[in-house]
Amino acid sequence: MSATVLLPSGQLVLFNENASNQLIQQTSKQADSVVNGTLTGTAGAGAEVIAPVEAGQTMCVFYFKGVYAGVTAICEASHDGGTTWMGFQGANVASGSPTTTPLSAATNSTVAWEAAIPAGSTHIRVHCTAYTSGTVEVSVAQGASNYETVVGVVFAASGTIVGGTFAPGQWTDLSSTTLGSAAKVQSASIDLTTTATATGFSNGSLGQYEFRVSATADVIGTIFLEVSRDNITFKKVKTVELAKATGCEFYGEIIHRPSTRWVRVEYVNGAGAQAFFSLQAIRLGD
Repeated sequence: MSATVLLPSGQLVLFNENASNQLIQQTSKQADSVVNGTLTGTAGAGAEVIAPVEAGQTMCVFYFKGVYAGVTAICEASHDGGTTWMGFQGANVASGSPTTTPLSAATNSTVAWEAAIPAGSTHIRVHCTAYTSGTVEVSVAQGASNYETVVGVVFAASGTIVGGTFAPGQWTDLSSTTLGSAAKVQSASIDLTTTATATGFSNGSLGQYEFRVSATADVIGTIFLEVSRDNITFKKVKTVELAKATGCEFYGEIIHRPSTRWVRVEYVNGAGAQAFFSLQAIRLGD
């Protein structure tokens, strides 16, 4: 789970849950810079709002407000002083949902997106790609996390959180059908931008930052993780062979930080038929 908030005092506050289930508040002493501007078209001065990236700045928030309609834009970063630009993504501050390119805001809405500034950037900008009417007032706030404070603890046994908000998760039962010797099973493709399906549950709007798949069986086997950018061509990128500790069953797990939209799981059984089998996955959201 993570969220970024710009306080009225000018502080940028980032909340994260760490590996110890502590809710961490990372706070900059002040927002190092805030650049204001307007979007009034797709060309000329009104087509973009540019902010220089200062040393130590690692996160940013883009704010839209005003009276406007039919406006879409993209967040871009430059590593060469504003000559070359490339898009980057973040998340909607209110919903936690990951952005797509371009950004799109409802008519006359007030909305904000948060993002990590790509390493090595000299400038970031909001660039208008479609425009119907009105004026979008844009603020670009940037800062760096300077210190951390534990503001909450997640109790795993009960799911109770003290002082914070629970990170959403989405679980999927991929297969429990036993396999014969050397047989395999392949899951359907999984879209990491969607919510629950008939075989999974969802908690909250997911900005999914981690995908985990695990298998348990009574004979050895191998898990393969495949990824795809178009849901057509899948490539194997990770694999793990199940291992058996003393007094335990065969077990294996892959933990993946996704950078592609779709994933798929394949399991290949080893020698000997299975008496039991479980293959499941969970997606962890911001």
